[in-house]
Amino acid sequence: MIRAPHAAGPRLSTSDIFGMHDTLRCDYDGARSSRFRRQRAGVSGSGRTADYHYRNEGDYLRLMEYARDFDRNEPVIGQLLDRAADNIVQDGFAFDPCSGDRPYDQAIKQLWTEWAEDPDSCDESGEHDFAERQWLDMRQTLVDGDVIELAMDTGALSGVEAHRCRTPTGTTQKNVIHGVKLGERRKRLQYWLTNDDIGPLTPLKLVRDITPYDVRGPHGRQVFHVYRPNRYSQTRGVTSLAPVFDFIGIGGDLVFANLVRHLIANCVVFLRSKGADFSEAADAPATGETSQQELADGTTRLLQGIAPGMELEARKGETIQGFTPGMGDPQFEPLLMYVLAVIGANLGLPLIMVLMDSSKTNFSGWRGAFDQAKLGFRRRQKMLIKRLLRPAYYWKLEHFWSDSAALRRMAERLGPAARWHKFHPPSWPYIEPLKDATADLLQQANGQNSARRIQAEKGIDIEDLQDEIIEDNASGIAKAIARAEVLNQNLPPGSQPIHWRELLPMPAADGVKVSLAVDAAGDGGESDKPK
Repeated sequence: MIRAPHAAGPRLSTSDIFGMHDTLRCDYDGARSSRFRRQRAGVSGSGRTADYHYRNEGDYLRLMEYARDFDRNEPVIGQLLDRAADNIVQDGFAFDPCSGDRPYDQAIKQLWTEWAEDPDSCDESGEHDFAERQWLDMRQTLVDGDVIELAMDTGALSGVEAHRCRTPTGTTQKNVIHGVKLGERRKRLQYWLTNDDIGPLTPLKLVRDITPYDVRGPHGRQVFHVYRPNRYSQTRGVTSLAPVFDFIGIGGDLVFANLVRHLIANCVVFLRSKGADFSEAADAPATGETSQQELADGTTRLLQGIAPGMELEARKGETIQGFTPGMGDPQFEPLLMYVLAVIGANLGLPLIMVLMDSSKTNFSGWRGAFDQAKLGFRRRQKMLIKRLLRPAYYWKLEHFWSDSAALRRMAERLGPAARWHKFHPPSWPYIEPLKDATADLLQQANGQNSARRIQAEKGIDIEDLQDEIIEDNASGIAKAIARAEVLNQNLPPGSQPIHWRELLPMPAADGVKVSLAVDAAGDGGESDKPK
């Protein structure tokens, strides 16, 4: 506060004013300890790399095993992992070589397609085609954190699960992070994989128990590490479920407890009150099938069955009263929805996709949530292209050139363009197909997108589509012309000849104009009111 000239008290000098800056609060409260904040392990006063936070290999492998257990045994987790992988990979990525030389591109595409669709050629075990490998790699990345694909000399891929990439305790090398040997500036040099499938908690002591695989060979990468890092200093991937382990465990317990509570609520309990004139000697009325139960003190108790509509008769001096337990906490469902929402958020799935139910939102709510989810799906699609599809294509390209002298000569003539290509990730159709088709038509008509890209996003090859359209139209026209000639020969004299177009209507040459009836809210007639 500035003191008035006439006010009493000492005046502040310039040095005093600047000295006050030492006591001003200009730091972060988050860096200070508080009794309201729990102490977190691994937080220090010095900066740490991402690898530091999973430095203990036993703990790192235990993360994988916890996530795998949730995947196996929790009723929701496995389905959510499937749903995330389904949306990211769908039917696989469309491949489009684009060197500019049509014969070369057609030959490369045919070779790639034959390899990718044949499990015996694509998979060392002969079980999975390339599209299925993409789905498996993405799903295992979500569960384990990463997965490794080895490019074998046979021309096939060999998948290696994350727990096999490990560092023997007996090694003297310090630049190996959980089985990944790093060079200068963290460049990956080798991956160390266990020879046999050693258990994740079994000590790996000897260097001879692992086989090193060089990341790069004479023709480029030959080890494809599929993972999604969150920091530059992160060498291995971490399961996407790590932040929600407690949510998954507690959520499962809550569901089980409430299922048991509802089961108990459907039971009927009979309370027997015995008066002073009650006699044990009197025979109890039979209610159904009987059985004997042996108690801990060696005595036995007679158990009698009951049935619907049964009339229970009391013995002399005995009063019978029925009792049904209550249903329990009405706040259970909101809590369960919150737990599911948090788990789904860590897998990139909004609650409406977790539940596969849009009844609690409106059309715009579903569309907005799905649009946000697609941002995360696209990021993982690009990760898969970068870490698996593109290096695998470059590796197979060397095989194609080696097997065909003609292709090799064409590639030498084309130069760097011989490697040019595109992998088109699958897209998601709009919730309203009519609007989706109209949007594609407008983009193409206004020069905002090409027919090639529009079809590639749907997983359709534009050249195959064009060939099919032309072939179908040509076949229809030929049949219509032949039939029109037969009909014209049998027409009465003076009749107007029949044109083949009368037998086979074709689309107008100027295209098809689509008009949509949009309501005042601009939502295609869909209501935004909750269902």
